[in-house]
Amino acid sequence: MIMIFCGFIFLLGLTMSIRGWIYTIKPEGAIARKRQQKNLRLGFTSDMKIFGRKIRRLGYIFMFASGLWGSRFFL
Repeated sequence: MIMIFCGFIFLLGLTMSIRGWIYTIKPEGAIARKRQQKNLRLGFTSDMKIFGRKIRRLGYIFMFASGLWGSRFFL
């Protein structure tokens, strides 16, 4: 049960980091434009390279934390 939860958190972090790469590599793409409009309404930054970097880092933190938390059950 614990490993399923860790796997879920890892996959969540993986999708966030992939989306961050999409925002960073193609800041003028269709996905980035949709998110940019939503960011403007919510008051977040509209620069997709900066936003992509933040999302990517958060995804890496999720993946790292789930790996550490899951690995302690194998030791």
